[in-house]
Amino acid sequence: MPKPSLAAELVTSLHFGPWGAAARGRYYASSEQKDAQGRGVSVQAAGAELSGTWTGWRVIELRAGVNARAAFGDGIGSRSTYTDTAWSIGALAGVRWRTLTLRDTSLVLGADGTIDATPPRFEIVKYGQVFHSSTVDGAVFLGVEHMFR
Repeated sequence: MPKPSLAAELVTSLHFGPWGAAARGRYYASSEQKDAQGRGVSVQAAGAELSGTWTGWRVIELRAGVNARAAFGDGIGSRSTYTDTAWSIGALAGVRWRTLTLRDTSLVLGADGTIDATPPRFEIVKYGQVFHSSTVDGAVFLGVEHMFR
């Protein structure tokens, strides 16, 4: 994303002792980037993740897997306001710490890192590139997690 944005995530997982597997779906709210001429892009994204997990001490979760995302961009500041979709896929690693738990609901602090093999980029026709995602991507987040049993 061009700038930090809010994200919503839905997770399903299977656990076999400390080991497990998880599937995640994530939506990233819209974020904008403009150049000095006021031309740019507004981007929102949706992604899916498959990962293996290890939960240690019931409060730390480590995971590694693959992440695929679709970034949806709308042109800003150009006579034509075309939209485009850019796909990316990459390897990911993450850690989550359940800081406070009350029954089946926890406050979670975490960090993710992704290396995108095909980082998305957006260009305005006859103008040039207005946004290019980095190859290495990171996120830090605070969230609420509820375990349905």
